[in-house]
Amino acid sequence: MKKAKVPEKGLTNRRSLAEVEAMYGSLIETLPAIVYVAEAHPPYSAIYVSPNIAGLGFPHDKWLEDPKRWVSVIHPDDREWVLAQTAHAMETGGSNRYEYRVIAADGSTHWLDDRGKFVLDEHGAPVCWQGVMLDITTRKEAEADRERLIGELQRALREVKTLSGLLPICASCKKVRDDTGYWRQIEVYIKERSDAEFTHGICPDCSKRLYGAFLDE
Repeated sequence: MKKAKVPEKGLTNRRSLAEVEAMYGSLIETLPAIVYVAEAHPPYSAIYVSPNIAGLGFPHDKWLEDPKRWVSVIHPDDREWVLAQTAHAMETGGSNRYEYRVIAADGSTHWLDDRGKFVLDEHGAPVCWQGVMLDITTRKEAEADRERLIGELQRALREVKTLSGLLPICASCKKVRDDTGYWRQIEVYIKERSDAEFTHGICPDCSKRLYGAFLDE
């Protein structure tokens, strides 16, 4: 069996990248993520990016043409810490996993789960930065909705006043004895201890008892 040709000069060689893409292109295209290879130093210019970059509205070739494309699309509020964290990974020869916002070609904001790692040569020097980016915008929006709902429920609970325990009430006039021992109208007692509001009317039984003569006429 003929072995696949192994690139001789690493992934920074564009011809070698073309060979890798030819071998694994169909597999990469099926992944629900953006696969990338970038230079090992700022501004981390793209050497290769998978076609899924179109999900952010950028044509594959346009992404590769601009050496500062990745840095430029990072949300301004996230750019500083993302670059600082990437630089730290470069200095230590480590990897990163971070979630940050980017501005898509149409101006909308997307969240990316970016998992990158520096490839090192035999001397421990970084050769390139490679990894995958997964669009997690839907998940982030769901998390934000959940946090907003929790906040609303917590505010509502703080505002709710509840009645509990035994409630001393007069069997005749229906006044309620409060905590200080005073007898008060039941609607006043409840209103002070809940968010209930009262409107007044007369039920049929009371109408008949109070105004029976007029009703008969």
